[in-house]
Formats: sequence, C-alpha cells, structure tokens
Amino acid sequence: MCVCVCVCVCVCEIVFFLDIMDSDPDQKEKKGGASQRTVSSCDSYRLMSCSLTGKICAALASAASLTSWSLKELFLSDNQLHDVGAQYLSDLIINPHCKLEKLLLFRCFLTEKNCAALASAGRSTPCSLKELNLSHNELHDAGIPHISDLLKNPYCNLENLVLGNCPLTEKSCAHLASAASSTFCNLKELNLGSNELHDAGVQHLSDLLRNPHCKLEKLVLSGFSLTEKSCAGFASAATSVSCSLKKLNLSDKDRHDAGVQHLSDLLSSLHCKLEKLVLGACSLTDKSCLAVASAANSTSCNLKKLILGKNDILDAGVQNLSDLLGNPHFKLEKLESRWCSLTVKSCATLALGVSPAFSSLKELNMCSDDMNSDNKLHDAGVQLLTNPKCSLKKLLVDVRIFIKETPAPAFTSCSQSSDAADLHLRDKTQQDPGVELLSVDTPKQRWSCHSCAHITDPAHWTLVTPSISMENGLCVYNINSPAGSHECSESGLRWACAGPVALQYHFSKDELFWAQLQMLGYQPAGPLMDIKLLSGELEEVHLPHSLCLGGSDPSVLGGAVRSLHSDDSDSGVSLETCELSRFHGKLLGRQFSLWQLVVNLGIPVKTHCEVLIYQSSPQPLILNAFLVPAPSTARQVVEERWKSRGALCICKPPPDDSLWVSSRFQLWTSCSSVITPSAMTLSYNTSPTFFEVCLENPPKNFNMELRPIEGKQSVWTAVMWQGADYLQTRNHADLTEPSDAHTGLRRSQNVASSVYLNQVQRDMNIATNTQEAAVFVDRHRAELIGRVYNVMPIADALLSKGLVHPEKYSEIRAAATSEAKMREIYECLRSAGAGAKAAFYGVLLQEEPHLLQDLSTPAL
Repeated sequence: MCVCVCVCVCVCEIVFFLDIMDSDPDQKEKKGGASQRTVSSCDSYRLMSCSLTGKICAALASAASLTSWSLKELFLSDNQLHDVGAQYLSDLIINPHCKLEKLLLFRCFLTEKNCAALASAGRSTPCSLKELNLSHNELHDAGIPHISDLLKNPYCNLENLVLGNCPLTEKSCAHLASAASSTFCNLKELNLGSNELHDAGVQHLSDLLRNPHCKLEKLVLSGFSLTEKSCAGFASAATSVSCSLKKLNLSDKDRHDAGVQHLSDLLSSLHCKLEKLVLGACSLTDKSCLAVASAANSTSCNLKKLILGKNDILDAGVQNLSDLLGNPHFKLEKLESRWCSLTVKSCATLALGVSPAFSSLKELNMCSDDMNSDNKLHDAGVQLLTNPKCSLKKLLVDVRIFIKETPAPAFTSCSQSSDAADLHLRDKTQQDPGVELLSVDTPKQRWSCHSCAHITDPAHWTLVTPSISMENGLCVYNINSPAGSHECSESGLRWACAGPVALQYHFSKDELFWAQLQMLGYQPAGPLMDIKLLSGELEEVHLPHSLCLGGSDPSVLGGAVRSLHSDDSDSGVSLETCELSRFHGKLLGRQFSLWQLVVNLGIPVKTHCEVLIYQSSPQPLILNAFLVPAPSTARQVVEERWKSRGALCICKPPPDDSLWVSSRFQLWTSCSSVITPSAMTLSYNTSPTFFEVCLENPPKNFNMELRPIEGKQSVWTAVMWQGADYLQTRNHADLTEPSDAHTGLRRSQNVASSVYLNQVQRDMNIATNTQEAAVFVDRHRAELIGRVYNVMPIADALLSKGLVHPEKYSEIRAAATSEAKMREIYECLRSAGAGAKAAFYGVLLQEEPHLLQDLSTPAL
C-alpha cells in the first residue's frame, strides 16, 4: 500500500530532522533512528511551497543511507533550494539505498550548474530515477548538454523529462534530439513547453521522430510560436514507420487553421499512432474541425482524445465533429471544447451523434473554470446530453459533473431494467425539482488545497440547485428538497432532513455584526447567512467556512471556532460551539435566522482564497485583482459592484494552497506595468481592497503572480491571454450585459481610463503637497473612520515613522472596533501639524489607495 505524506505532516518532521542534524552527535544517533524511520517508511513526500532551503535536501540525503529507505516520489517544487540543495539531491540519488523514481523540482531556483551535478548522479549504476521535472528554472542552453549526456548513458532509466520555461532555444533541441536518438536512451515523454524553440528547434525534433531508435510517446510543445512550415515538417516526421508518438500537445495562439490542415494529414496516415491531440488556444475555427473530422474518418486513425479548448470553433465546428460520432470507425472517446463559444445548438448536435449503438465518445468536457462560462449551454442543453439514450459516461458542464454509474443497492430494487445505470446521468425532468444527483467522486468545492487534501470530507451530500430571485438588491435562494442530505450548488449550505422541507436563505453583509465581533475578539471565518425554514423540520445544518484545517493547528483551531447567531441585525449576538469538517461547520442550535462561523482573533489561521480579476478598461489595459477568502461575502460584494460598472470578469483558478490571514502580498507581472498598492494584507474585510494593474502596451499573453512580501516564491500564478481572457477593444463592457438598474453607471472606457490615470496623478500630487494632504485628511475624517477596516498596518506604519507614541499604539491595538482604532489615530493627529497629517495620507495611499480614489473621484 502506497503511503503519501503531505505538506502539513511533513513540515513538522522536517523541522525535527534539521534539529537532529544540528544537535550533539550522541543525541543525533539516539533521536535520528526514530525520526528517520518515520521518513523512510514513506513512499511519497510532497513538500511543495513550504519555504524550504537546501538544508532539507541534506536531511533527505542523510536519511537515504538507511537500508529501509523506501521513498519513491519526492516533490520539492516552489522551494528555494539553489545550488546547495541540488548537490545534496545528487548525493541522495547516488546512494545505493535510494529507490527514488520521481523527482519534481519545479521553480526551485536552480541553474545550469545544477544540471551537471544531477546528471552525474543520474549516471550512477544503481540510479532508479524515471521522472525528472526541472521546469521554471534558469537552466538555459548551457545546462542541457549535461542532461543530454545523462540520457545517452546506459545506466540512465529516465523516461519522463520536463523542461518547460527553462528558458531554452533551438540549441537545446539539437542536444536533446541527439541524445534521444541514442540506442541506450529510454526517454518516452518530453515537455519543452514555454521555451523559444521556434521553427529551427522543431526541425531537430522532427528529425528525432524519424530516427528508429527514438522511443518518444509523448511530446509537449505548447506556449511558443510555430509557423505552418513547422507543422508540415512535424506532421511529415510523425508519419514515419518508426515513429512511436501517441500524445502531442501543440497548444498556443499562433497555430491557426493552416497548420491544423497538416496535422489532419498526419492523423489520416496509415503509420500514425497518435491517440491524444491537444490544440488549446490555437486560434482555430470550424475549418480546423472539418479538417480533423475528415482525417478521423479514416479507418487508420487512432485518435481517442481531442482537446480543443479556448478556440473559436463555435457551433459550426461542433457540427463538423458530430458528423463523425455515428461512424463505427471513429475511435474518439474524449472531447474537450471548453471556452469555445458554444450554445444549446451544439448540445443538440452532439446528442444526435452519441448513440450507444455506434458512438465511442464516453467523456465530454464543455465546462469553464468558473460559473461564468463562455459556453452558453443552459439547462436545455444539459438535458439533451444527459438523457438515458446518450452514450456518454461523463459530462462536465460549467462546474457541474454528471457521471453515469450503477445505482446504489437501495435503489436497484426500484427498477431492474437496463436503464438503472442511468441514475446519475438522466434528464432533469425525471428528478425532483432542482435536484442534481452526483457520484461520490464529484468535487463539492470550487477550490483545491494541498494542505488539507488529506482530510476526508463526507461525500454523501446530494447537490441541489435553488431558484434565485432578487429582493431589495439581495440574491435570495429558495428551494424545496425531499428527505435526505443536500448541498446548495450556489451557496455551499448543507442540510439534512427526514422529510420534505422548504428553505429560503441569502448572504448578508458582514458589517452587520463587525463591531460586536471585534468586541468579543472574533473575526469571520465564513459568510454571514440569513436562513429561514419555511416548512418541514431540519435535522442538521452545516455552514460553509474558509478555514484550512490542514494549514492551521487543529488542536487549537477546533476550540477557537464558534457559530455566531442572532435573531435579527438589531438584536445582540450569541456564540455557540460547532463541529468542524473540512469545508463546513455543523450548527448545534436549531433556531434559524442569521448565522456565521467565526474564529478567535488571537489564533493564527490559514484560509482558502480566490483571486477575482476584473478588466475595467481596455486602453490602457486596467485589471483589478482581489484576494478574498473563499467562501466569503466579499465575493458577492465584488461581483455586484464591478459587474454593475460593466467590468469584464476574468476567470482563473484559485491558489493551490491556503494562505495565512493577515499576511501581506505583492502582485507581479511578467511585462511592464504599474501596480498599486505595492502590497496588500489578506483579511476578512467587508469592503475588500484590490490591486490595480495598468498596462500601456500589454503583450498577447503575460503572467501574473501573487507573492508573499517576505519572499519571492509565488503562491498563485496565472497566464493572461489576449482575446480569451482580456480584450483590447473599446466596447468590451457591452459583453457583460449588466442589469438595467445599473446601466446609468456605465460610461465609455475612454472616459474611465482617463479618470483612472488622472486620479493616480492627482493622488501622487496630493501626497507631495503637505497642505493639500492635511486638508484631505480633515475633510474626510468621518468617511475614513467608518470605511477603513484593517487599521493595524496603518498604525504600524505610523509607529515606525514616530507619529504614534508606543503607549498610544497600545491603546489603538486595545480598541474594540476598527472605528475606535481610527478615532485613536485621529486623536494623535489632532494636535499634530500639517506634516504629520500629510504623512498619514501617504500611509493611506499605500494601504487604502482605492478608498482614497473613491473619496476623491468625481461621479462619472
């Protein structure tokens, strides 16, 4: 049985290990046995993004000397290992007791020097390493000859090599192609994505595929420009009798239809063994679908998986592909068409083709990374594809997953027909209204987290979709559910009932009880919800929370979380105990009105987060990036505010791991940009602040990264694609279709851009004009006291500048509410001169730039 030790467990053991290494030798021998036995008993260590250094590599290399060492997988990505760490890893690999087969060193600050050390170790006789990931390291062309020498060595067992974004050129391709054509080379998978290889580099790889000694089965060449000439040469090489290529990834913005025509010639070749083709974000149209369909019609075509996400294939492209689905020679089993501007018409077309008698298609992915999908399928489209006559085994639409499987024993007695297996994949009209049945492996959350992935979350909840209405500006959810355990697909609320119930609930603003919470020493740990039981009886209610149970100390966290309850916003609040699970807290009370999970202010906690991005102007390109806990009321506040302004929502996956509350972060882009503020604090702020990113001349794609202010390791990375993510046309706001109630707030993007640039300049001018800054601070005293929620970073800055006495600082910290803290700060400024107030304005400009902009920007 494979044992996998994840981040939250490993960090403690690593600290113990390093203590042993630094301790007295006699004690090291006594303690080392126990701790090293713990490490050596693990098959897999996953230590990504743990702020580790080369010392951990030394500890692991030491542990490898044990005969009981059984580690096979080691993930050290996103750690600052540098040259020292690579040298220790080389010692680990050389060790005769080392059985390591998989080593991930993604973004570990390695250089070409480390390639020599690792390659030397990999050539050792007992080396068992089969997979090596060195992506996002500054290896350059100088490091690749060492890797190539390793591949030629008869003792090298490496089968999978990942060198994405290293950054390499065609010179590296020449070295790798030469090595992979060696008789001794066992390489089967090669990833060279996001390197500037160009046509010259691809030519070397094409020559490699023709070589009879080449064993490559998977090749990734995504993220850089190729011409039609390269596609033609590559397709010609892959038709070679000796070519064993089965998986090919050519995703990028510059492939276009002309290049795909050559690839279709490849698919129709008798000697082509290709089973998976990835052409995401290639600027393809329905013409490419026609070319692929024509090739796939050949009896010799072996294609089983086709990925066409983020292309403009439209309904016409789906029509071209669906004509093949009824062909008995067509072998396609998985089709992905995410973000392809599809409608219900595509669903109808596909539904006609996926007949169980002929179609081989088993999995269809038409979803996006968020509920705001570019595919407008609606419920009617889903019903067409989930009917019992459909051959699909798995359908992904938006964030929903439908899986066909044999029903549980409790249901089999209801029907002995062959349609019993369609329980989880059937027309919604056969179900209870609003109910959507899911299999046990369906994700219940829209975010993932490495730190708490080992914590089991109950999987017996049935996802239900409520009806939604707008009342007094609030999004109100109504649902009638049968007996069972249910989870709301929109809010995450869970409940269990023995009979039918009718519920009404909505999110409320956190500031209703903000002052009371601060007086009690608590802060929100999830959204505030107003729950009304209209009929029936509930047995259990589980509120969603954003806390990471794996990232925080579970022994402390369990006793620090409470459920806040109030009958209405005018009455007091009470705190009650609750039972925590991975994403929810079970309420022990049975009264239903206002509820929220809260956590003690004195406890350091990690929270799951989302990065919300909105484009507010195309020229210059202005992006607004929010970092908010997930789930929280902040998301609803942000969506309502920015969509009403006509801003374009850009959907990106959340961070892979939880983040510490009250930590400060910086936003970084791979191209020239102006970002304000310079840093931002993660908090449960009811009026979330955001980074504003201004790019005068953005490239067609660029990276955005979120980094903690104390380090350079990113905690979130996303690629922004022109066209697919952001637009540079002046009328993009029309695409968002805001409600009529907000149309008066919309203005041309030219005006918005002008106001933004003028306001930035005005803020800077005020900051350098002492008298004007002092007047601003005095004039907006009431607004600043009422709207600044995260006060302590401001107080810290004022203390460091000598504007606040240490005794007064203690009074500010002891104040019960944010308003009281701000009043204490103003008390310090009352007798101070204009210079002190100007300094205060400068601090506000750093900590609350968007609030200052809001206070000083005239209405459009």
